[in-house]
Amino acid sequence: MTRCPKFSNWHAMVLAGTLALLFSAKAFQADVTSGDWPEVNHDKLGTRYSPLALINTSNATNLKKVCEYKFPEKEPSQSAPIAIGGVVYASTAHYTVALDGFDCHAIWTYKWEPRGGRDTQYPAGRGISRWQGRSRHPG
Repeated sequence: MTRCPKFSNWHAMVLAGTLALLFSAKAFQADVTSGDWPEVNHDKLGTRYSPLALINTSNATNLKKVCEYKFPEKEPSQSAPIAIGGVVYASTAHYTVALDGFDCHAIWTYKWEPRGGRDTQYPAGRGISRWQGRSRHPG
């Protein structure tokens, strides 16, 4: 059997992996009809896109701030919130909060205390995620 010199086993594996990703991509996408933003980048594919059409380029300039939450600590937050089922989850290095997405009141808060006193290992929080369908602070 003659093999094509430019198409190796490595190329075949890359092609098979790419095809598998393309065909299974739907499994990684968020439920776009719910209005949720369950991952930092919207879905596991990192699309950063929501097909919801209520806010668009013609009315985005009319948006006004209706909610603001101030964390007790003064360190800057480097994380992005997620939203699931009308609840917005946000975090810093030491605090996590669940906010009602309609009226912005805190549903619950959690303060993480480092073991042994001084915290030098986690100077900034990088975000929040879900564990087995439940939101959970990564620290």
